[in-house]
Amino acid sequence: MFDPVLLPSPDSLSFLEYGKHEIQEIGKIYAPEKIPEVVAEFELFKFHMARFNIPAPDKLIGETQTEVVLKKLLQMGTFFPLLSTFAEAVLSLPITNAWPERGASAIKRIKTRLRTRLSNKMLESLLHISVNGPEACTEECEQLIRQAVTLWLGQRTRKKRTPGSVLASKRVFVSTATQFEPNDTVTDLQVSTKKLKLKFNFT
Repeated sequence: MFDPVLLPSPDSLSFLEYGKHEIQEIGKIYAPEKIPEVVAEFELFKFHMARFNIPAPDKLIGETQTEVVLKKLLQMGTFFPLLSTFAEAVLSLPITNAWPERGASAIKRIKTRLRTRLSNKMLESLLHISVNGPEACTEECEQLIRQAVTLWLGQRTRKKRTPGSVLASKRVFVSTATQFEPNDTVTDLQVSTKKLKLKFNFT
């Protein structure tokens, strides 16, 4: 329906009927209460699509002519708010579930029981390398490793903690003084007991 190759010429009679049934079916799913508005937007967008200067399929890299049309539709979202919503949904849907399954498998390999304390930022970086990174033992992989090592060596050296500072930070000071609450009443027995303890400690 959004393929410019299949779009008839605007001068032909089939141009008016092109995609009308398909856009109604899409409207029933995404905007069942605004089907007439969806059809009206598509009827106008067909004239714009006929004037698009889209490169030939052999000159496109990593995308099809239909994807080019949908991206142009997203840029015209102000004029076609309903159709741009459909285009955004179509462009965000993966063709197969291979990519989500690949990502789930990568998470199982990276975040094991021994690495449960990985931060989200580090986990995201490792997933990006695992899913989108170059193949191991290739020239591209070796070059990426060399660049990463050079960048890491060029960073500012970190301060190392001495063992004494680590132990000092873990010291706990416990007071042995008698603790009283504001509303407590101090009796003679408590005072005498406290004096006996002090005398015992000094003798």
